Amino acid sequence: MDAPADQLHREFQDYNRDFRIRTSKMGCFLAFILMPAGSILDWFVYPELHGRFLILRLICSALAGLLWLLLSWPAFARRWFRELGLSWFILPSAFICWMIYESEGVQSPYYAGLTLVLIAVSWVAQVTVAESATAFVLTLLMYLAACLGHGAADARMLFNNLYFIVLTGVVMLTGNYFLNSMRFREFTLRREIDAGRREIESSHRRLLELDQMKSRFFANISHELRTPLTLLIAPLDRIRAAPVPPAESQKLYELMHANALRLLKLINDLLDLVRLESGAPVLHRQRLDLAPFLHGLAQAARPLAEKKNLALEESIAPETGAGAFDPDKLEKIILNLLFNAIKFTPHGGRITLRAGGDDSRIRITIEDTGPGIPGEFHGKLFDPFSQADQASTRAAQGAGLGLSLVKELTTAHGGTVTLDSAPGRGTRMHLDFPRLDAPPAPAESGTATDEWLATLYRRAERFPTLQDIPPPPAEAPAEPVPLTTAAPPPPVPPARRPTLLVADDEPQMLRFLESQLSRDFEVLTARDGMQALHLARTRRPDLVILDYMMPALDGLHACRELRATEATRTIPVILLTARADEESRLQTLEAGATDFLAKPFSSTELVIRCRNLAALHAAEKALAQALLDLKAAEEQTIHTAKMASLGQLSAGLLHEVNNPLTFAQGALTAIQRSLASIPEPERGRMADMLGDLASGLNRAASILGSLREFAHPGLGATGPVPMDDVLRQARTFVAHLVDEGTTLTIQAAAHPPAHGSRGQLIQVATNLLHNALDSVRTLPPGTLREVRASWTAQAATGRLEVWDSGPGIPADVLPRIFDPFFTTKAVGSGTGLGLSTCHRIVQSHGGSIRAESPPGGGCRFVVDLPLTMPQPCLKPPSQPPTPHHA
Repeated sequence: MDAPADQLHREFQDYNRDFRIRTSKMGCFLAFILMPAGSILDWFVYPELHGRFLILRLICSALAGLLWLLLSWPAFARRWFRELGLSWFILPSAFICWMIYESEGVQSPYYAGLTLVLIAVSWVAQVTVAESATAFVLTLLMYLAACLGHGAADARMLFNNLYFIVLTGVVMLTGNYFLNSMRFREFTLRREIDAGRREIESSHRRLLELDQMKSRFFANISHELRTPLTLLIAPLDRIRAAPVPPAESQKLYELMHANALRLLKLINDLLDLVRLESGAPVLHRQRLDLAPFLHGLAQAARPLAEKKNLALEESIAPETGAGAFDPDKLEKIILNLLFNAIKFTPHGGRITLRAGGDDSRIRITIEDTGPGIPGEFHGKLFDPFSQADQASTRAAQGAGLGLSLVKELTTAHGGTVTLDSAPGRGTRMHLDFPRLDAPPAPAESGTATDEWLATLYRRAERFPTLQDIPPPPAEAPAEPVPLTTAAPPPPVPPARRPTLLVADDEPQMLRFLESQLSRDFEVLTARDGMQALHLARTRRPDLVILDYMMPALDGLHACRELRATEATRTIPVILLTARADEESRLQTLEAGATDFLAKPFSSTELVIRCRNLAALHAAEKALAQALLDLKAAEEQTIHTAKMASLGQLSAGLLHEVNNPLTFAQGALTAIQRSLASIPEPERGRMADMLGDLASGLNRAASILGSLREFAHPGLGATGPVPMDDVLRQARTFVAHLVDEGTTLTIQAAAHPPAHGSRGQLIQVATNLLHNALDSVRTLPPGTLREVRASWTAQAATGRLEVWDSGPGIPADVLPRIFDPFFTTKAVGSGTGLGLSTCHRIVQSHGGSIRAESPPGGGCRFVVDLPLTMPQPCLKPPSQPPTPHHA
């Protein structure tokens, strides 16, 4: 925080400059106002000189205004602020001395004005002591010149005036000195406060970063510790609970051994870091030939690289030679960097171990073709517990200790580690060591226990990392070890086993969970959250188990996505988490998880919880299906009652209307036969009237025919029906509706015939063509009016399609078009029985009918009919379809 005195004074001058400019502008403003105001004094003291003094005062005021304008020009003022600061108080002093010279000289009382200017210099300008002294000397000289220039002066009066002017100058200089000292102290204190504030803010940010780093470290280390602990405790529970077959026990021992070594490596790394931070490590240097040493380490890492289909290359120059190293520490450095490169390099990549040097130094480089590291992470990458990817969704797990150990151990050897990396360009780690001489390696000595521990630690350094690398994406997951839970309940029969989705990025944990749960569930596995989400949406499992920390998408976000999707919203979700704190539990429940288990957990407890949640989910699905069935049965009952009432109404109408209609048609025929006896003028008029009457009676007969088909939907005679003949006959019936500008196309070549009632199928085709032609007739003139009908057959099913280019059917109307008496036509244009009758006829033939009307216009009716009549459909149905059938 301390700074050299000259630098401090320069900073003070820079700080004081703007203040000086502001005070100088204030002095100019006071001179601009007060100098003309002094003419009142001139009026009373020197009335004979009032006019001349007023001119002098106005000139002084104008010059003060000009100085104010110059001080308002920032660039000019910052450059000449000292000169302009002296000018504003010299200017009024000079004009006051001029007035003293022109009035009474030493006898003039105007010397008091000079004392006021000196006081203003002290309190308003606040200039430096040297500048105050300059202003005082100049004022004193101008006063003496004015008095002596006026003529003979009274020595006593001159001494009196000079005494007060000098005394004011001394007071001015003293006050100026202390004011400047106070301002300087204020500046230094302000500077120290600002520096302290910045230091506190920096410390606060650093503390926040350390706190976040600590939280991430505890979360990561909890995950790294609890996962192998789970894979130790769960197999031990199995072995303690009941006798285990030899083959299964061997698999269990291998699983526990691998995870025990994994824990040992993590503990060793933590202890090494503590030792390094507590003081310089003790190095046991010896002469080490680097070429065979590095080759041996590359061979140790090669199986790990081959597991990911990576090419591990060596390029060790002959001039690498030998150096003074601690072999154990150097091995830890190289293996950490090699394992990091293997962990982050994608499948099919390349890793190169290079070594070279000269007489003074040795350089070892580990280069990979991985994704690279962004520049903003380079500075913190070697900090303890720091990782480039801090999220719970990172692709590779770890505690963040490896690179910190690499840096500390390299520094202990007197070397440096540097990073050359960028996104998309891979990563190069350079290790530079001084070339030192050392004695050869001492002869091996020590107890068997020491050798065993050293071997165990070396195996811990190398072995667990092999288990953390997933196989390439193209490989199928390994078959699960056939392990069972402690004293498990009888397994669920395979035919009724629910489906379970397990997602975990730890291959060992994934295989273990699959083996534990495969007796009761059809198990699906996923290695990250995105894969789990895809499987859940496509396979719809009955239960999902998610690990909290996974790459691509962690378990917490995957659970939220499942709950946000309608199809997976009700699936039970269990989260496995190494975080046992209250906040993590609340986050898990808020994300929608049904249950959670903290690692390490009992495999028996996991199986029982999964069974209970699967059974509960099955019961919920059964209840939901029962509610749907109940609602469908209720709708069926309502429709049955409705159709029965409509059938009775239709039968009554047939009985009441049919006989009068028959009599009217007979009478009409008799009247038409007697037209010949009526004279010619009346005969034409009568014929037109009878034609209109015949048209009305025919329409009434058509309506009664539709009612008859609705009330008595019997099939009548059935057999093969050529559909091309049906369509031609239907076209004849609607030919009068095909006006100019309308195109009706029939496509029904030699296809297999349908099986059913010819008359009823003609009625279906006629109704559909009639509706289609009515639809296109509503289009404005000049618009395409087209109707197409076709019959095609495949295998045992034939399809009748009728398409029109009309305005289509609104989406809200489409579900109701097959309801009896429902119509969108104007009153008098339709009864609403045509499509309902069509549906009944098609249904009685064992077929189906549906309407398709896409947005933008057009409508297509599709009728599927069997080419052979199914036996159950020889009887007509008792009710029309519910809306969803349409």
